[in-house]
Amino acid sequence: MLAQGMGQVLDALDEGVFIVDADGVTVFLNAAIEKVDGCFRREMLGKNLLELFPSLTRETSTLWRALSEGRSIGAQLQTYTNIHGRQITTVNHTVPIFCEGRIIGAAEIARDISVIRKLQDKVMDLQDALTDEHVRTRYTLADILGRSEGIRRVVEYARRAARSSSNILIYGESGTGKEMLAQGIHHASVRRGHPFIAHNCAALPEGLMEGILFGTCRGSFTGAVDRAGLFEQAHRGTMLLDEVNSIGADLQAKFLRVLQEKKIRRLGDSREREVDVRIIATVNTDPAVLLRNGELRRDLFYRLSVVNIVIPPLRERLEDIPLLTDFFIARYNELFNMAVPGVSPAVQDFFASYHWPGNVRELMHVIEGAMNIMEGGGIIGLEHLPAYLRAPARSGAGPWTAPDHPPLAPRAGVPGQNGGGSLNQVVQNIERSLIEKTLQETGYNFSKSARILGIKRQTLQYKVIKYNLYRA
Repeated sequence: MLAQGMGQVLDALDEGVFIVDADGVTVFLNAAIEKVDGCFRREMLGKNLLELFPSLTRETSTLWRALSEGRSIGAQLQTYTNIHGRQITTVNHTVPIFCEGRIIGAAEIARDISVIRKLQDKVMDLQDALTDEHVRTRYTLADILGRSEGIRRVVEYARRAARSSSNILIYGESGTGKEMLAQGIHHASVRRGHPFIAHNCAALPEGLMEGILFGTCRGSFTGAVDRAGLFEQAHRGTMLLDEVNSIGADLQAKFLRVLQEKKIRRLGDSREREVDVRIIATVNTDPAVLLRNGELRRDLFYRLSVVNIVIPPLRERLEDIPLLTDFFIARYNELFNMAVPGVSPAVQDFFASYHWPGNVRELMHVIEGAMNIMEGGGIIGLEHLPAYLRAPARSGAGPWTAPDHPPLAPRAGVPGQNGGGSLNQVVQNIERSLIEKTLQETGYNFSKSARILGIKRQTLQYKVIKYNLYRA
């Protein structure tokens, strides 16, 4: 009864489960294995696994290795051909089964990644072609827009870091422009005439990652060809590893060895090859959290973060929003053949008070979406913003509404300060004048100005945008 219940549980899994006895004869298969291995269970039960998969040997089969070596094998890539001639690629987790100190069988959980493998091959072929043409960067440091102290500091650090070939770790939330900054550093460095290779470490399973990074050698597994990995392709250039913490612990250790010795060994090869690559790695989670959770090896972190750059989120540099807004409007005016002059005061206020979880990328898409639904000319209003920004907050609060305010006052002069206008207008003029005077006295140091004024830095940023008090 218990065995029957266990069988029902295993049949519910999406991954294939394959169990053999000590002689390699199949004794159990779950339902998913039919999809993984491309055979019916009735064809496989009671047969030796080498008979079922003629391309495998005792040395290349993960199940046979678990039987003969008596140890678990984790996240192992395996490519093989079934009895019908179909080639399959799986990532396997294999364990030997012991009873009273002796091996009586082995069990394997297999996930079919044949489609992903074909996609990887296409990506690698494309990468090879691009590398032959010397991959160029689209962005320079001059493309990073912002008046804020935080973003200007980031660009200056990047400019200094470009003088050397030291490894760099960039931390920033999603959408802050980490790859743009990495491209800018490469473009400003002496490596700019050589390849810039970018790879998202979270995009593919770890079983494929090693071959992508280090390359493959013919015979390392069925169907393997001699192919350079990303390290070789980026030789004398720069390699960007996005979300580097997505690499598993074992592969992080191999990656660390490459950084230390500047040599790589392709999968299945005995030859070591020297590589000269500058690594720029990025993470979108605070490195302290990654280290505490064990997602990033400490020794790898220290090796990567020779230079450490933190990109502030958009909510911490609100004074950059008008400049970025104008830039995106100009971009989509050209793409859409439109002539939108800007956004309404209500939208300006909303942009200054919104928390921007998607950062600069979200602002770009908000502008693009608004200009897609506009009819004719005119400015972008609240009605043109995406529905998720106009809908009531999930917390139960009402929909966001723009505060009443007068038109932005021009920089020259403070109208209404010497009488005239409503009390609200006079108070705003005084507030504007006081903020402008404080900013001038502190050299537009926002943190110091906020302390003098007794307000939060974010509040000061909002009021600078509201009163158009940018440094001339």
